[in-house]
Amino acid sequence: LDGIDLPPIELILVDDTYYVIDGHHRISVAHMLGIQFMDAIVTRWE
Repeated sequence: LDGIDLPPIELILVDDTYYVIDGHHRISVAHMLGIQFMDAIVTRWE
């Protein structure tokens, strides 16, 4: 994904656990390629 401009993944934070709202496939591909960090939008659930 290096050099490719992708939108950030979207996560929701509930207590201490993150849930993926959008970006499941991007996360899977990043994991297979060994990418450890990616941009994300995090919404805290209150």
